[in-house]
Amino acid sequence: SQWRSGVAMEKKARMLLLRFATVWKNMKTRKAFSKWVDLFTEKQSMSHVTRKVVARWSGVATSACFAAWRALSSSHRSARISGWKVMTKSVKGALLGVWKSWGEEVRKSQRKRRVMSKAMMNLRVKRFSRAMETWVGHMEWVRKMRVASAVIMRRRARGDTAVAFAKWVEGIDAERAENDAK
Repeated sequence: SQWRSGVAMEKKARMLLLRFATVWKNMKTRKAFSKWVDLFTEKQSMSHVTRKVVARWSGVATSACFAAWRALSSSHRSARISGWKVMTKSVKGALLGVWKSWGEEVRKSQRKRRVMSKAMMNLRVKRFSRAMETWVGHMEWVRKMRVASAVIMRRRARGDTAVAFAKWVEGIDAERAENDAK
């Protein structure tokens, strides 16, 4: 059981290493990393060579020359570092301007989107309110028509009742007249 888990772990490690190697081989940064490794190893070998040379030049006559060379190379190194710093700052400054303008463009786009969204909502509300106003107007007209028809129906009913009442009164008067004539 322990042997199997060890074999499985070893197999998994090999697969991961193989996958990493495949990806690494295809990466664009591989060249940059390789150059960095080359420079690092070159620097180490140069440092080793320099130590050997310094050990040989330990004499008094050559040490002054070496000290001058060392001072000159360190000043060149500090100048190179200063140059890199200036260049880095200028690149950062240029990128900062680009980032600021990009952020400004994003904010403008967001503002435009909010304004357009608000305008579209207003149009929808206006269309809805127009439809609602039309419906309310129609319902008001329907209510008025119902009231008017109810008034007309009452008047007609009263008119019919008045005619019937008049006929009844006539009938009663005719009956009285008949009764009086008897």
